[in-house]
Parts: sequence; structure tokens; C-alpha cells
Amino acid sequence: MKKYLYGTTALIAAGAVAGPAMANDPVKLGVGGWYIFNVGLVSGDDAVGEPAANTRDHVFSRWGIIGFSGNSTFDNGLQVGAAFDIKAENNTDHIEDSYIWMEFADFRVQMGARNSASNTMHYQSPTPSMFGWGFESPVFTFTAPGGNSTLAYTSTYLTTSGDAEKITVFTPRMGGFQLGVSYTPENCQAATANCNGLFGLGSIGGPPAENNAGSDTLWDVGMNYVSTVGDVDLAMSFGYTQGEPEAPSTTTGAAGSDDLEAFSTGLRASVNNITVGAAYRQSNDGGFTGTGVVGDFDRTNWSVGARYSTGPWGFGVQYVEMDVEAGAGAGSDEIEAFEIGGTYDVGPGVQFAFGLQNITMTDNARAAANENDVSAVFVGTAVFF
Repeated sequence: MKKYLYGTTALIAAGAVAGPAMANDPVKLGVGGWYIFNVGLVSGDDAVGEPAANTRDHVFSRWGIIGFSGNSTFDNGLQVGAAFDIKAENNTDHIEDSYIWMEFADFRVQMGARNSASNTMHYQSPTPSMFGWGFESPVFTFTAPGGNSTLAYTSTYLTTSGDAEKITVFTPRMGGFQLGVSYTPENCQAATANCNGLFGLGSIGGPPAENNAGSDTLWDVGMNYVSTVGDVDLAMSFGYTQGEPEAPSTTTGAAGSDDLEAFSTGLRASVNNITVGAAYRQSNDGGFTGTGVVGDFDRTNWSVGARYSTGPWGFGVQYVEMDVEAGAGAGSDEIEAFEIGGTYDVGPGVQFAFGLQNITMTDNARAAANENDVSAVFVGTAVFF
């Protein structure tokens, strides 16, 4: 769905690429990305004091990414590449991913701002409609959560380190298995937050402090397996993340009161035009940035889904449940949600999406301001380039 436009010379002339002098035939960057626009009609609990009170019954939303990537292969077999994803949004954090990679004999090393091994190797349940929808990739969810934490991030992906600076190593795939390991020394990106150094570059200002409100170190392990058995394509994954707080707290349930431990697993099976799958995540979030939950509370969530495609059409359904403990003896915040949706491929690089979501949130204390029963109908258009 992506058409790449090559031409390093043109990019340099336009000021898009700058740097030290390089040898002949440098890495050539391709340009790709997408832009999605959606319209949603939303009906939620809107009585006085409820989450949807004083909110409109319709909403527009968008998501755009411009990506630059490229690689080069040397005579000795070494491959070197780079990737930069720029958000087409009006905010201060315009860079999504920014990293380089090297690969030799099928061993790959990634360095920079990029999701961890367990995140990129995870298999989720199929998204019914366009990516960005569904509860495994919840970029678009038209639901007012009030004070309920369960809607913060419904996915089974492990996201603790996000796009923080890290080094990740991937092994070759052998017998269908592949292993990845990520190390993140500080849970932030170099030019932001507690990673700041001179000129906004962490490396120029010296190493980050060891007593910030983040993690001491984050270790992340991912593994997946792919195989074909008869006419069935199988894919399985397992991920694990571990971290320690830099500023420990003695208050039970507060951020930093416990070490982070999280794991995820996923399974997919495809035959002909049908794909089914399920995924599970369990974590002791520890109040770390990127977990989607404030405070040190246990979290469990799972999803199941199926999708069928025929010609330019695709249809699917997905169901999730999520439980986040609210503290000792305080019960849990809970969510139950499903989506029925589909897509239509207009032509190369253009896709329409449509669907229906229903989300029910239950508060541990049954507070009306934190509970919501929401139905939303949406249509969207995506252009890939």
C-alpha cells in the first residue's frame, strides 16, 4: 500500500537531509506514510455528573504519519538502515520513531527511539476494520472515560518503554523461532523530559540522573514462532518486561511502590481468507510511564477476534475484557467492549472503514462519574503513500 519515492539528492537539495560528508552511494531514503480521517456518532451516559455530560454526539478525528526510511547493503553482506516517522499533528512531540539498524547473517541490532522487542514481536487478535481502530490498537476510541483508568490502554501489547532510547538485538529465525532482547537505561527520549542535556541532547549533557521519576533500567524480551501446518498459517508470541523504580515509594499503590513486571502472549491462525486470534496480558504496572495506568496496580486484559476478507471487502469482530485493581480491598475497575467493523479497498493506497463499537466501563466504587456505557458508529478514509 505504500509507494516509495527515492532520491537522496532531491531531499538534500530541499533541506530535508543534513549531516557530515558521506562516501559515494549513501543510504537512499524512501518516503511513505498515511493519513486517516474519521467521523464518529457517539451515544454515552450523559446525565449530570456522568462522563458524557455536556459532550457532543459526534466527533471528527485524524491520524497522519510521514515516514522516511532506507537501507544499503555492502559487499561483505552488512546491511545498514535508518527510519524516521514524523507525526502530522499539531503538538510538541513530532517524532514517533527515530532509529538506525544494522544486520549481518540475519542478526539485527536496532539503536534509537523504537518500541521494544516484545512489542514489535507480539501477535494480537485481528482488528475488525482499519488499523488504529479496534481495542488492540486504540488510536481512535470515542469514549469519555471519566475517572476510570481501564480505558487508558486496552491493548495486550507491552508498551512501558515506548519510544524511549534503547538497543534491541534480534536473532535469526531458526525452526520458526526468533528471539529479541531490548535494554532501556532511562524511560524517556533523549531530547525530552529527564533525558534532557545541553541543547536538548542527552548525550551532550552527560548521563541522565538515577533518581528521576522513572525506571532504573528496563529489560525486555520478546519471542515469536511462525509456521505453516497444512493450509493453516500459525503465529505465536511471548513477551516479558522488567524494571525497577528510580524513586521508590513506601506508599502502597503509589507509583514506584513496586518493581514492574509484565508479560504478554498471543496466537493467530489463518486459513484461506479467515484469520482468528487471541491475546493476553498481565502486569504489575508499577506506575511507570507508558503503562496507561497511574499507580502500582495489577492489570489483566485479553482479546479475541476474527476477520474475513473477500475481494476488496473485509469484515471482522473483536471482543476484549480488562481488569485493573484499585488497591487493597478496593475492588477493580473493569471494561467489556466489542467492535464489529469492516473495510473496502477503493484502489491501491485508498481504503474506507466502517464499524460499531460498544464499551461498558464499571468503576470499583460504582461512582457515576467513572462509569459509562457507550455506543459509537464510525466511518473513515485512509490514504497510504
